Amino acid sequence: MKFYKDKDSYVYNKSLYDKQKRKDFLTRLKCALLVLNIIFSSGVIANNINYSFKRINPFDGQSISSSDFISNYKAEKSKSFLEDEDFKDVIDSIKNSNMDEKKAYLLYYALLSNDSLTEEEKKNLTGYIQYFIDNKYLDYEYVYNRLSNLKVGPINKDLGAAGTTNLQYNTINFDSEESRKTCITHEIFHLEDKSGKILYYGDYAWFLEGLTSVLNYEYFDRKDDGYDFKADFIRILCLFIGSDKLLETRATGNIDILIDALIEKGLEKEKIEEMFYLLNKYNFEENKTSIESGKLIFEVQKILFECYNIIYNNPEFINPLFYNYFSQMGNPYIQPSYKTDENIYFFNKRKVNKVFNSIYYHNDHEIVVIEYYDSYLIKKIYENNNLISTKKDQILMKDVEKKLNLEKNYTK
Repeated sequence: MKFYKDKDSYVYNKSLYDKQKRKDFLTRLKCALLVLNIIFSSGVIANNINYSFKRINPFDGQSISSSDFISNYKAEKSKSFLEDEDFKDVIDSIKNSNMDEKKAYLLYYALLSNDSLTEEEKKNLTGYIQYFIDNKYLDYEYVYNRLSNLKVGPINKDLGAAGTTNLQYNTINFDSEESRKTCITHEIFHLEDKSGKILYYGDYAWFLEGLTSVLNYEYFDRKDDGYDFKADFIRILCLFIGSDKLLETRATGNIDILIDALIEKGLEKEKIEEMFYLLNKYNFEENKTSIESGKLIFEVQKILFECYNIIYNNPEFINPLFYNYFSQMGNPYIQPSYKTDENIYFFNKRKVNKVFNSIYYHNDHEIVVIEYYDSYLIKKIYENNNLISTKKDQILMKDVEKKLNLEKNYTK
């Protein structure tokens, strides 16, 4: 199984795409040509529509700006593609969302119109629709441009990673066809991520990679993604301040949104920035099992523990889900098991609203279910589908503090 590597070829601190200026005459002309195309096709929308029509961006920021005719055409094209019974849930999700249906269809059309993607990939990329619905901070114009114009490069077996992204040229590359299948959603998430063009990767790799991994895990069920310390840290931030602030930071590239949200919880800016610095330094340590690496991640955990006490006012018991991610950060080589199912979501609203926070461990005869609550967990064991035991566990804050003090002596 291939895991994602921090090999993305980011370009930083470049000015964002200028908004396209459209003249009324050009819009009318294109509409007229499109009408003629439909007429000559006996009322059927043909697949060989001029390339320029496909690339016309229907958005101005978050608003639909192009003509109703062009926008309606693109929305209907997306709808017709999703008429298959297999996409019923996708259609229902769009209809039941607060987002304008047409906007969701238009953003998906950006993928449909892309000649670099195969038909199979376009079908498999419908998970982005729910992401478009959930991320209310997206600059639709920016995202549409990125998705409609992305290029997939030829397979390069010497790439050095399963997949890479070049934001300057809006391209993604893979080292094999298998990597393309497994990594394409991860790399496309990088392309639509505006923060990737603004935040310096050398300082914020933990954010750019960590959030991408969690999103890929939640929207595409990529069980082999979202299992490292960066993803655990992102989930901890969600527990601290909620997922919306991370999406807003991602969509704008403004890290102060994230910092200010943590300050509002009572944390000091200097401590926040120190934690970010240490986490990123740990990220670039080649040997994660070295003494130096151990010291770095311990310092991050120590600050996180202090933050938890400030935010939750020194509680007697610790949130077991926080403790789960907090403990995992010290293990750089966690690997997912095919016998484990985690039903814990922070961003995918469709799943957040339907699935209880739980983790399942199972083999042929036994299933262990751990349910997470704010200050305790419930562990249930089933044998042959029969519940044989239920146990409630709580983790004392003082016990965690003792453990940290012991580890402090080991890392001196």
